Amino acid sequence: FTYRSSYTLSDSEKQNGVELSNSIKSNERPLTATAKVTYKPSDIRITKVDERNEGGGSNTAHDYNDLDNGLLKWKVNLYIPAQAAEEDLIVTEKLPQNVTLNKLSMNIDNNDTKEFEFSDGTAEKTWNNNGNPVTLTAVKNADGTVTINIPKEAVTRLKGKQLTFWVYAKINDGVMRLSKGETTKTEVFNNT
Repeated sequence: FTYRSSYTLSDSEKQNGVELSNSIKSNERPLTATAKVTYKPSDIRITKVDERNEGGGSNTAHDYNDLDNGLLKWKVNLYIPAQAAEEDLIVTEKLPQNVTLNKLSMNIDNNDTKEFEFSDGTAEKTWNNNGNPVTLTAVKNADGTVTINIPKEAVTRLKGKQLTFWVYAKINDGVMRLSKGETTKTEVFNNT
């Protein structure tokens, strides 16, 4: 006979892994079979989420007057599973047109949030990470992207952790200025 089984991983299991087993026993003949499979995530996962749309997956709208000092804010979640390859990791954040990076901060598993302080377009920051220090470097590039470099040693120490990068972008001067006769203005910032 043929036996097939399927299983859908929960969000928690996708992140933490799961062990599944099936057993078959027959009273008609001596048959005992056990199959076991273990799923451990090995792919690094990254998501970008608007602060007003934690669920993600759709566009959001903001009233300019509701923005904190004219800043758009979103987060980039990066999960490094325990089975991730031990190699340098580079995250590139592409800012929407008509905005400029104002601030970048990061935390590990929602603890110890620190801001990258840029000097000449480069910033370096170290986190304690439970006694296993990790140092990351962020670079503001001329093309409007921000590159975050996570060296191999840091990747090794961050396995099983979620890094959350908070990106604050200032809408460039003049972009939201009303033209003569306009009473409202809508601007689209594509954040991909």
